[in-house]
Amino acid sequence: LVRTSMLPTGKAHQDDLRRLFSKPGPHVFKDATIPISLVGPHVIESLLSPPKTPETAFLLSKAIPWCDEPQLTSLLRSATVSGNSYIASALIDAGADINSTDSHGRTALHVASIRGLIEVIQFLVSVGGDAGAVDRYGWTPLHCAASEGHVEAVELLLKCLTLVKHAVTEKGKTAFDLAVEKGHSHLYDMLHLCDVLHRAARIDDVDGMRSCIAQGAKVNSRDQNGWTALHRAAFKG
Repeated sequence: LVRTSMLPTGKAHQDDLRRLFSKPGPHVFKDATIPISLVGPHVIESLLSPPKTPETAFLLSKAIPWCDEPQLTSLLRSATVSGNSYIASALIDAGADINSTDSHGRTALHVASIRGLIEVIQFLVSVGGDAGAVDRYGWTPLHCAASEGHVEAVELLLKCLTLVKHAVTEKGKTAFDLAVEKGHSHLYDMLHLCDVLHRAARIDDVDGMRSCIAQGAKVNSRDQNGWTALHRAAFKG
């Protein structure tokens, strides 16, 4: 309940208020109580920013049943932007579509990847988020993470789906191309140079290996099978 101050009549026009407050002396008001129902999406939105409290679970349990599936899915994107994996989990359990897209064709995983939210990315992938989903422009979550230079997000997404590094946007850009455009040199090895180095080692191309290392390839980088370039060279003899 909320206590509020009201005029004795309970209603007043602006002229009435002006006359009342223009009179000298104390002004007497009556207290009233207004019942407020804490239900629906507005309650969940209010819970996204503050840290989790003992009341959060209770309020969620009261608010979620009043939300339909489109509202739950919209709130899931908001929870993703806020980095709130606890509320995201509750929304998915209630029926939010984890791979639903916004007007740009982006899923919640795209949004989390743009922001480099590792905990949220891990959670979304663990409950079925599609690491290979493409938006209206052909961008995967990996493209988003690479463009923003989020190294941990890139590493995590590559573990989920290694071949996604070869996906191209509608403009023909790989995640590596986007990293180069933005100057994120710390991503070059894991997105491209490691593959080139291993390929050079496999065919005994010493000059190619030197070139890769000069560009920033890490000698001991491992491929999806856990092999280094030395493993490749030794295997070929």
